[in-house]
This record gives sequence, C-alpha cells and structure tokens, in this order.
Amino acid sequence: MKNKYVLTGEEYTQLEKDALDLLIDYGFIDFPIDVFKLAKVAFDVEFIKYSSLKREVLNKIKSYDSTKDGFTIFHHYSDKTIRYSIYYEDSVNVYRQRYTIGHEIKHILYTEEEPTEKEEIAAEYFSKVLIAPKCKIIKKGYKRVETIVEKFGLSYEASTNHLKGINNRRNSYGNSLFDFELDYFKRVKEIKKKNKLYKIDY
Repeated sequence: MKNKYVLTGEEYTQLEKDALDLLIDYGFIDFPIDVFKLAKVAFDVEFIKYSSLKREVLNKIKSYDSTKDGFTIFHHYSDKTIRYSIYYEDSVNVYRQRYTIGHEIKHILYTEEEPTEKEEIAAEYFSKVLIAPKCKIIKKGYKRVETIVEKFGLSYEASTNHLKGINNRRNSYGNSLFDFELDYFKRVKEIKKKNKLYKIDY
C-alpha cells in the first residue's frame, strides 16, 4: 500500500516552482535571503518569539511536537481579510529559526490553517528550496555541505539532506536545468537589469 504521506515528483516540482515564484515576485534574488523580511513583505506577518510568552503558555505549546519550533495563527476579519502571526522558537540557532519561518511561509502561501501531516512534510521541503533553491546550487556547481550552509544560511543538517537530493538529481540529469528554472534565471536577470546593476552574477 502506498504511503499517503509520500509526495509525488510533481508535488515536489510544484513546491520548487512556487518557492522560486515567491522569491521573484517580491524581488528576493540575493542569497542568503532574509526569510523574516520576505514573510513581512509578502504577507505582513507579525512575529512573536517564544521567549516573550508566559511559561505556562510556552510549556503547553512545546508539549506538542507540531508546534515545538513554530506555528502560524490566521486572524480572520469581517471584511474577509486575513492577518498572520508566526510564533517561533527563538532560543535555537539562527539556521533553525530561518528554517521554521520558511516552513510557516509555506503554510501561509497555501492557506494551511490546520496543516495535515502531508502538508507538514511538504512545508519542510518548501523551506529548503526557498532558502536554498536547487537550481542555484546546481548552476553554481556547489558540492560541499559547508558551502551551502555559508552561501544560503541553511543548517548543516538540512544542507546535508538537501545535497543528497541534489546529487540524486545530478546522477539522473547531470547539471541540466528544467524549463521553470531557466525561466527563474531569466527573470532574475531582468530584475537586475531593471535595478540597473552593473554586474550580473547568477
């Protein structure tokens, strides 16, 4: 029986496309990206640190595995607008915080107010490809975990996992880029040209 929580290749690809589109739509073309700023610019997110919460509230939040690193509250208003509050664990290292924010951005983008287990798995992948796009790593020829950590601000553990997937792709497709990735670089070039940058380095 097929595991219902395993994503299909098409679903992984769609997550990659959506992550790249989000970066382009809001002009985040330089890495490492500021995921906090992206969440604020794209969704006007309010950030609430766990350290600001009362102990009893925090203990309850951290008693659930799904909210130990962070979660998002959707505030619905009578005019049909929605505002978002991301609560996140700020006592961990900055890499983990960034990963959590990328994860929560996916839930907001996909309107996942009460994420399923499959949606949580997808959010983990989305965060990786948002913070460290596969096409960027392949085009630059990065092959060391440490380089991904340095260039993209992805944690060592996440970068190790990410690189394994990228190497599997390299074994199948070499360094070839897919059409949507080529389009991403074309759009990056257009943004840089529009911003009158003198050096295009992508």
